Amino acid sequence: MLIRPAVTAPDSAPLTRPRQGPLASIRQVHRPAVAGGIRRPARYKPGERALLEIRKYQRGCDLLIPRVSFGRLVREICGQVAANGEDLAWEAAAMEALHYVAETHITCVLSSKSNRSLTLPTY
Repeated sequence: MLIRPAVTAPDSAPLTRPRQGPLASIRQVHRPAVAGGIRRPARYKPGERALLEIRKYQRGCDLLIPRVSFGRLVREICGQVAANGEDLAWEAAAMEALHYVAETHITCVLSSKSNRSLTLPTY
């Protein structure tokens, strides 16, 4: 049975941590070193960050509008509509259903507007 020695990196090898998060897999453009040996930070191409953000939100299934803010907005609108200025009570399930439907509607409206702007001719 052969016993092999442990392989270690040389002392001069830089210790780098792999990148984490949704931006980890995108290739960055590296610039050559400038005078003095200081390297400029890597930059993303125009539009690359926007595409990353779009993919991030498409991949997720959570709601985009914060729950507390949406509840505050619904209660404010109900207070304006309700007679005698009384505060209406909302069940958690009803608020959640309204939140889901409202976000779905807003997403559909914005995506249809985006599709129309892409397909309409420009004059």
